[in-house]
Amino acid sequence: MLYRDIHPKDTKFVKTRIQNVAKAGDTDKFEFRMVSKSNQIIWLEASGSVINHQGLRDHELLFVMRDVSHQKRMTGELEEERNFIQTVLDTVGNVVIVLDRTGKIIQSNKGCKRVSGYEEEELLGKKLWDAVIGTTDRINVKKQFMLLMNNREGQEFECQIQTKELKNRVVACVMTYTSDQAGYIEYILFTAMDITERKESEAKLKESEELWQFALEGSGDGVRDWNVKDDIMQFSKRWRTMLGYKEDALESNYEYWLSLVHPEDREFTKKELRAHLEGQLSYYVSEYRIKCEDQSYKWVLDRGKTMEYDDNNRPLRMVCTLTDITERKKIEQEIRYMSFHDKLTGCIQPCVF
Repeated sequence: MLYRDIHPKDTKFVKTRIQNVAKAGDTDKFEFRMVSKSNQIIWLEASGSVINHQGLRDHELLFVMRDVSHQKRMTGELEEERNFIQTVLDTVGNVVIVLDRTGKIIQSNKGCKRVSGYEEEELLGKKLWDAVIGTTDRINVKKQFMLLMNNREGQEFECQIQTKELKNRVVACVMTYTSDQAGYIEYILFTAMDITERKESEAKLKESEELWQFALEGSGDGVRDWNVKDDIMQFSKRWRTMLGYKEDALESNYEYWLSLVHPEDREFTKKELRAHLEGQLSYYVSEYRIKCEDQSYKWVLDRGKTMEYDDNNRPLRMVCTLTDITERKKIEQEIRYMSFHDKLTGCIQPCVF
């Protein structure tokens, strides 16, 4: 090996390591770069030791070289991919935490730090429910994790995140997973939207009409007011414009509204609405796709509550708010796509973080 073939930035480093082996007489292992005749960078791993000859004062240095260029490229590519994924996660305003199969945290984004106050290094290796979940919700979050692992179905729920300052933030959570080509679960994605302020507003306004007026004026949501008894629906201006409809373009009844819901989402939405009207759920909440005036579909979050009952506790009037969540769904889809596909080739591959 000639020093002139060593990368200029590594020459001094290599000379020093060789001198250390010669002086100390110990074995050493290190990596450095060489430049080939075609000006290609070659990474070598050098293992050096001293050979002493019996009866002679002089000794020899023996160095065994191994080409590790491929491993270096693979390591670099994986690190670049991880940094790319981290950059994407950090653009998401919501909390995103990546877990292994045991529930330990292996990655988090800036949204997590913003809500919880914890740096990623403070969370790595800890169980999700022990690290950031409020004490009253830890058992339920662990239960949701086990349901996901056993049933392979995404879980949606609300819980409290306990911040570094021991304050609780209410979040709406989604727990999903990524798997390899054989279907083996590799990673679990825990995403959470901070809804603390919304919950506080709802608690203050309670069930009054002021809540729905607040939703309409303060958040830009659409409002649907349903006279359940007579089956008359009224849609606010914001509700119509969100989907591109003119004032006289909508029929005012339940069946017409249901016909706008995407066929694949219709049964689930009916089930959730029925459960609320029958008193099984305190609130009606459903995410579904709804048809716009131009025949395209938007993802929406539909939330509502019965405001009036008759003497027999049967629903008379229900009010619902409609939120456009199309962009959120696109981000979730992009994250899932990147978890399954190589960013350079677009081929499906096991997800690596």
